Amino acid sequence: MGVSRDNCHKRCMAGGKRNPVHKKRKYELGRPPANTTVSQGTTGINAARRVANAIPSTRSGSMSSDVLQQIQRYLKGQLA
Repeated sequence: MGVSRDNCHKRCMAGGKRNPVHKKRKYELGRPPANTTVSQGTTGINAARRVANAIPSTRSGSMSSDVLQQIQRYLKGQLA
């Protein structure tokens, strides 16, 4: 019998027993934490994408130099 992270083993608020809705699922397993960390490496790339998507393009499919300058100014303000 494995460790699970579900609440179907508990009783309901009125004190009655709950009926099982479905069988045990893989995502309900009791696993140890993954201990992941949030990286700082992709913030500039994501910020540049947000700026590039927010600025309307003047040409079809290519970025003009003023758009690139706006992105660079935005990134300097974000990373400083």
